[in-house]
Amino acid sequence: HSACGRPARTRYAGAMARPFSFPVPSPLRVALGRARAPALAAPLLGLLALGAGGCPIVAVVDDPPDPCLDVVCGDHEYCSAGECFCASGYVPDEVEGCLAVQDLLLTDGCADGMDTQWRIWASDGGWVWPGGDGVFVTVGLNFISEESIACRDGEELCLGASTDQFDWGVGLDGDLSCSDCCWTCTPGTVDLGVLECS
Repeated sequence: HSACGRPARTRYAGAMARPFSFPVPSPLRVALGRARAPALAAPLLGLLALGAGGCPIVAVVDDPPDPCLDVVCGDHEYCSAGECFCASGYVPDEVEGCLAVQDLLLTDGCADGMDTQWRIWASDGGWVWPGGDGVFVTVGLNFISEESIACRDGEELCLGASTDQFDWGVGLDGDLSCSDCCWTCTPGTVDLGVLECS
């Protein structure tokens, strides 16, 4: 070992540290401006200076701090660049955070000559899709209707549908009971089956 001790080391951001060493010109020649430092084989991520006894000083450059280190995201969220985003299959909501996106399929198999109006009700009665006084409408006999909703992950949903002559599930106003018309909100596609009438 030289008087400078072990070879100087630096740390490359995002890579394993590699040792390096190089000769240092005498202080006198540096002062007279006649010496040049030898070319390095690879660029160094650090600032080089001469310390006591002409030993090289290497300023180690650390990796930048993780911007997500102190960020706390909600359910079904992840952090990127210090901000929270909804995971795949979820959409943001100002009040609820991230809501699950569910695609619904429904086939009108009732040959009564009428399109069927239908809604989706949360089992607690607090949410209905579409909102307000809106309704979904089937697109014809034996055709599959497709609609998408954003719901709270894990909540129970129920189908309600009606024509002038028939009701299915919990009914268009959500005030009926059913034994097999409900399911759980999760991201993905749910086939609600076929609306049949006798």
